[in-house]
Amino acid sequence: MHRYLAWLIVVAVALVVSTLSGIGLNAYLQQILFYIAINIMLACSLNLVNGFCGQFSLGHAGFMAVGAYTSALVSMNWKL
Repeated sequence: MHRYLAWLIVVAVALVVSTLSGIGLNAYLQQILFYIAINIMLACSLNLVNGFCGQFSLGHAGFMAVGAYTSALVSMNWKL
């Protein structure tokens, strides 16, 4: 299980680096890869708390809700 978690973290970091570096991908594909990397990081952290520590955490849902609400407010008020 530790090896699986390590590979997921490596894939998440590789996706974030490739997304931020802009290796010739279009904007849509970069956005999809960025969302995939975010979800991989959330899944790995939730697996750490629930799987290894055996605790139940509502903090992940709370932080995701605050982040979604904040990003919605920023995107509504963002003038390009």
